[in-house]
Amino acid sequence: MESNTAIDFAEYDFLLGKIYDAAIDINRWPAFMEHLVGTLNAKSSLLRVQNVHDKDVSAWFSHGMHTDFEPNYIEHSDTVDPAISFLTTLPVGEIVQIAADMQESEFGSSEYFDDYLGPLETGHLAGGFLFRSKAQDVTFGVHKSGQMGAFTGNEMELLELLSPHMQRAIEVNRQLLQLETRSIATSAALDRMPISIVLLDMTGKPVYSNQQAQKLSLGKHGFSVESNRLASNSIQNLNAIHKLVHLAISSPAPQSGVHAIQFPGSTRPLTVLVTRIDSNHQFNLGTDYSNISAALFISNPDQAIDFPIEILNRLYGLTPAEHRLIVALVNGDDLHQIADNLSLSKNTIRNQLRSCFRKTGTKRQSELVALILSSVPILACLESTI
Repeated sequence: MESNTAIDFAEYDFLLGKIYDAAIDINRWPAFMEHLVGTLNAKSSLLRVQNVHDKDVSAWFSHGMHTDFEPNYIEHSDTVDPAISFLTTLPVGEIVQIAADMQESEFGSSEYFDDYLGPLETGHLAGGFLFRSKAQDVTFGVHKSGQMGAFTGNEMELLELLSPHMQRAIEVNRQLLQLETRSIATSAALDRMPISIVLLDMTGKPVYSNQQAQKLSLGKHGFSVESNRLASNSIQNLNAIHKLVHLAISSPAPQSGVHAIQFPGSTRPLTVLVTRIDSNHQFNLGTDYSNISAALFISNPDQAIDFPIEILNRLYGLTPAEHRLIVALVNGDDLHQIADNLSLSKNTIRNQLRSCFRKTGTKRQSELVALILSSVPILACLESTI
C-alpha cells in the first residue's frame, strides 16, 4: 500500500490476520510488525510489555531496530523517554503521531533523542498505549527516518483501525498466559500427589497423566498409560476399566466405579477409581474431543513412602528413631516386623510408639498413620522421586 493512497483493505485484512496469529502465539508479534513496517514504508516498530512497580520489561518485540537498542533502552527508558509521559495523558488505545519532525520538536533536544532515536536515524514516531493497569503497561510504536517523511493521514487512519484489534490480541495473550500459568501450576500440584492420576477425554483417551501414573509399568504392574491409550496385560482388566469410563462419561448423573488389578509379585492389587469430570466449556461447533471428561485415580499398595526427617521433625519434633518407626508403620509393617528389621526389642519399639503418640496428639496406631497420610509431609516425600 502506498503511503499517499487510500487504505488498501486487502492489506488491512492481511494485517488483521497477522494480529490474531499473534493473539494465539505471542511470538508472532514480530511477523506482524515486519509486515506493518513494510506497509507503512517505515523504518522500525516496537511492542513492549513493562511491569509498573519494578520497571522490569517482561516482553519486547521489535522489527528493524538495532540489537544494541533494546538493552540500552530497557536500562534508561523510563527516566529519559519523553514520549512515555506524553502518552500517559492519552486514552488507552489512541494512536497518535508524537512528532512530525523530531529534530524540530522538544524531542530533538532531549537526552532520549541524543542517546536513542538520533543514532537510529528516527525522525518520526507514532504510537500509544495498548494496555495499562496498576501492574503492567503495553506500549506500541512505529518509527520513520527523517528522509521517509511524516506519517500521512491514511497511514494514521490505518494504525487507528488496527489499534482495537491489537488491544484485543494483547488481552488474548494475557488470558492465554494466565491459563498456561494455571495449567503449569495444576500439573505441578498433581505431580506431588502420592497416587497416579490420569485424565481422559470424551473418547476415553488419556490427555494427561501425572508423574506417578507415568511410572506404572505394564510388565511390573499389569497396567500402564501410553501416549494415547490405556494398556493392560489382561484384556479383562482393560475391558472392565473401559466400561467404567464409558459409564462415568455417559451417565446422566455423576457416577464412579472401582476396579482392582492384580499384578505379579504382590498380594495386594492396584485399585482404580474411575470418576466423571463435569465441564461447562464444551464446544458446540461440531464435535470436539479435547475437553476432559473423566479421571482415573490409581493407588499402588506397594509404593514405598519415605518422609524427609526434616519435615516430620519440624512438625512434630520426632527423633530419627521415631521417624523410622512412623515411616515403617505408614508402609504397612507391624511392630514385630519393625523390631526385627531394626534389630531392636519390642519394648523399645513400643516406647518409641508411645512417644510418637504423645508428640502427634494421637492415641492409636491407626490414628497415627491416618494423621501422617492426610498431612502435608506425604507431598514432600515425593520430591526425591519426581
